[in-house]
This record gives sequence, structure tokens and C-alpha cells, in this order.
Amino acid sequence: PLITRSVPPVQFENPLNVSPGEAKERITDAYLQTTLVGILKQLEHVAAYANDVFGSILGEVTQSATKISGLGSRLVELSNGLPSIENHFQVTSVEAFNSNARVEFHSSATESAQLFGPETVPAHVKRIYDEKCTP
Repeated sequence: PLITRSVPPVQFENPLNVSPGEAKERITDAYLQTTLVGILKQLEHVAAYANDVFGSILGEVTQSATKISGLGSRLVELSNGLPSIENHFQVTSVEAFNSNARVEFHSSATESAQLFGPETVPAHVKRIYDEKCTP
């Protein structure tokens, strides 16, 4: 979050610090010196504010870069696995994808109707599982 700051105006506590009888050049130099010090103090406040703003932006950019890097690594893993998935869909028959698993599943008893075990797995699912999970 951004931090709001205020930049104080140039203040002249003792702006001239010269005696009344001195030359105009001395008075002008004292005035310019005081003004320059005030402007430098204002620039210091502006620089501190800019440091806070850019520090906050740097933190957000770093988080975004980390997220993008993580997404890139996940994308590489997915793209590496894509040929095997395409091969699976080319080899597997269309009937295996169009079959309705609910029709093929029949529980033996009412209490086991909510169970899904190895003996109740449909044949086409078991065949695909056995093909893809070989050591």
C-alpha cells in the first residue's frame, strides 16, 4: 500500500540573519542560501516518498514474477505430458469414452451402493488404469 506523505514548505525561521547595514549582495546570498536549504529538505522528503513507492512496486513485481515463473514450470510439465495424452486418445477406442459408467455399475447390496472398490470398477476404466499404471 502506498504511504501518503506531506512535503513541508520552505520555512524561514531566521531568513536573512544579516544586520541592517550590510550590502544587498550579502542579503541576497543569505536569502538564496536559506531557500536552497529549504528546497533540498523538500527534495529529501520527495526522495523518501519515491523510495517507499518504488519499494512497494518492487515487492508487487517480485510476487508477480514468482507466480509467473511457477506457472511457466507447470506449463512445461503439462506440455511434456501432452504427447502421451494424445497417444492415449489415439489408441483408445471411441466406445470407451462414450460408455455410461452408471449403467455398468451395479451394487450387490443397498449398504454397498455407496462404495467404489476394485471389484466394482467398470471394465474399460480398469483396462485404461492397468495400461497407464504399469511400472
